[in-house]
Amino acid sequence: MRIKIVFLFCSLLFVHNVFSFNKLYEGEKLVDINKIQTLYKFISGDANKPLIIFVPGAAHLARISYGCPTCKENDFLSYWLHKKGYSFLGVSYPTDNEVYTKIYPSFNIKDWGKQVATLARSLIDQNHLPTHAVVLGWSMSGNMEESIQESFSNEHLILDAFIGLSAVHPLHSILPNPEFGPDKILPNYLLERKSLAELFLKLF
Repeated sequence: MRIKIVFLFCSLLFVHNVFSFNKLYEGEKLVDINKIQTLYKFISGDANKPLIIFVPGAAHLARISYGCPTCKENDFLSYWLHKKGYSFLGVSYPTDNEVYTKIYPSFNIKDWGKQVATLARSLIDQNHLPTHAVVLGWSMSGNMEESIQESFSNEHLILDAFIGLSAVHPLHSILPNPEFGPDKILPNYLLERKSLAELFLKLF
């Protein structure tokens, strides 16, 4: 079972480009959290089990964890976690994806942690879930572990575990990486990450 989940999750890297439509998928919501547009999908589960939160990596939406309208549900992480009874939250930080109507060049790690914790607190209260959760940080979101812990504490939530899924650590992000090439700042002050897509294609 665990091997299957890991294999399916890794295979999701290839399908990122099909998730770039500017409309919401069924079950998704776009709301303002701390004055920042936030895309998320919540799937309700057993009210006695902790909330599982998935946070995506660089240049991705959380859709990589729960799929799209034409995808098979059981190809995605959310399906298997929900099948085990857990409530699932996939939460996307703002990018220049067309699903957002605004950009946030100054959005930082602390904002990211606050975004996730504030939304988690709201959904936990609305759905009468335990006041603790597990965060799955994929790839770049491994950088936010400290911010998540601090923000959870401020929201009076307990972080049962922060699980890094092939996650990077902060040191990795400040070292030059010849595989990606130099970061390019776009006119809207966001980073150009096309090199990531090229790398993912090479892996397949």
